[in-house]
Amino acid sequence: MAHEAGSEEQDLERIGELISALDSEESLLLGFDASPVASPAAESALLELRQRRSDLEEELAVVWARRCSRC
Repeated sequence: MAHEAGSEEQDLERIGELISALDSEESLLLGFDASPVASPAAESALLELRQRRSDLEEELAVVWARRCSRC
């Protein structure tokens, strides 16, 4: 059981780091303007980043629920 808790902690940390990296990438694409006039390539990249973040947030919710189910 301790191994599972450690594994979940690692998963939570890994997912958090990945989300943070995606946030950084998005900030670089957007610059300082939250609604810039972007090229189609930038818009496509933003959509992909946001989809990846959404997928990670779903994974985070699953790991968190699994952890909390034992509390």
